[in-house]
Amino acid sequence: MLKGGNVPLEKHPLTEIPDLPKAIWNIDNFGNCKTTLTQRNITPGVTLTRFGDLPFHDLLKDVPNTLH
Repeated sequence: MLKGGNVPLEKHPLTEIPDLPKAIWNIDNFGNCKTTLTQRNITPGVTLTRFGDLPFHDLLKDVPNTLH
């Protein structure tokens, strides 16, 4: 690249990439679930999952400091 060479590439428009399945892909040390859901998939406040209703917070700083 420094000498003017081209990097091989193949274009893949985002519209052709399928959405990820709705899933929890990680649970951190504090029990926060990281999901594949985006804001457009979520009803603010509560999201229905196969585990029941789970609270949703846009930012980790908004998660209450409570232990259950």
